[in-house]
Amino acid sequence: MKKHERLKQARLNAGFRHASEAARALGVPNPTYLAHENGTRDFDAESTERYARRYGVSPSWILFGQKSKPEPQTNPTLVPSQEEEALDRSSVEAGDPARSQPLDAIPVMGTAAGAIVGKVEGMNIDGPVDYVERPHALRFARDLYAIYVSGDSMSPMHSHGDLRFVHPHRATRPGDTVIVSTQHHENDPGQHYIKILVRQTADTLHCRQLNPEAEFAVPTKFVKSIQRVLTMNEVFGV
Repeated sequence: MKKHERLKQARLNAGFRHASEAARALGVPNPTYLAHENGTRDFDAESTERYARRYGVSPSWILFGQKSKPEPQTNPTLVPSQEEEALDRSSVEAGDPARSQPLDAIPVMGTAAGAIVGKVEGMNIDGPVDYVERPHALRFARDLYAIYVSGDSMSPMHSHGDLRFVHPHRATRPGDTVIVSTQHHENDPGQHYIKILVRQTADTLHCRQLNPEAEFAVPTKFVKSIQRVLTMNEVFGV
């Protein structure tokens, strides 16, 4: 067992069912703690001491697995409340009172890419590649995620390296930037595009890109979802 796996086990044994809940109790930024626990970022001796004190284990157990395995604690103050459990994005449903609870961090689900060079290139959104702080204006938004822009097909509106937030539950209109997800057959892993919505008919979805200027159409039978990319005004609440 690696040290980040022991950190997770210590957290669970201490009664914290969700990493975001533990991060708040520890006073550690949620993305930082998540990176420590999933092993994408190492943590130093000072952080180890802080985690060990809070979880009731020895620093040497977290670092090296020395001494006995930590036993579950029964401190009721460490058991997550119903509202805190609802912070887990996968458990939040429409109409749930937990929607009034802000979520601390937003997953960056992949990298958007693509110019039309013989075909339309897509992007990966197969899992979190990073986490970013949630803008205050979006503190109650449900199922929000972000993507990094790669390439210049949407420049200058969405330039290489830009971070963009996607709201799956906002209505889309012609002129909106959208994430279009398609699937052409049952075993197709799917494609995802960041483009501008032109129009949608019963049979066809029309989108365009900026650089080079081009428009393309997708049969609606292949379209799995159309999700709106938020404007900077919407992100900052102005």
